[in-house]
Amino acid sequence: MILKLHRLNACFLGLFLAAHLINHLLVAFSPTAHIAAMHAMRVVYRNGIIEPLLLGGLVVQLCLGMALIYNSGKPQGRWAWAQVLSGLYIIIFLAQHVPAVLMARWTLDFDTNIWFASAVVSEIPYLLYFAPYYMLAIIAVFTHIAAALYFRGHLPLARALPVIGITWAMAVVISMMLIGPIPAPYNTYLEISFGKTQPNG
Repeated sequence: MILKLHRLNACFLGLFLAAHLINHLLVAFSPTAHIAAMHAMRVVYRNGIIEPLLLGGLVVQLCLGMALIYNSGKPQGRWAWAQVLSGLYIIIFLAQHVPAVLMARWTLDFDTNIWFASAVVSEIPYLLYFAPYYMLAIIAVFTHIAAALYFRGHLPLARALPVIGITWAMAVVISMMLIGPIPAPYNTYLEISFGKTQPNG
């Protein structure tokens, strides 16, 4: 029952996640295109009805995922380990990422666009933590889906997805690192959050 709910909820959240990942990949081609696509999508996912459903769905998915990990016992085989470890990382990532984005929006009135993410991967020391943090999150999503497909018998796609995830993660994060000077308001966000400013901007 828990597994079935986990899969059904994943289908609902997957629509947002797919759009989110594709939108971030656009940064590798054109930051302007990324911003335009993001604003178009926000009309839908920041709707007063849709956004609470997404946030509630995330909380439910995290709880279901933790229940599955707890009930499944010690993983048997590398794909089982990949599924559990990627799931754990997704839980850790979302537990940090979602509150940070919501706090920046609701308490600091920041636009959490690509500059928000790029600010923390553009300069040392921030990028030492946040570059692998974002890369591993993307890889974990692809790996988690790959493991689910493996256990349903879709072996070629399951083996390909982690490689696609690594490539996708590198393209997104490297593009964010090279996007250019960070606008002043996002340097201010770093000062508020970490007590330091970046030299660029």
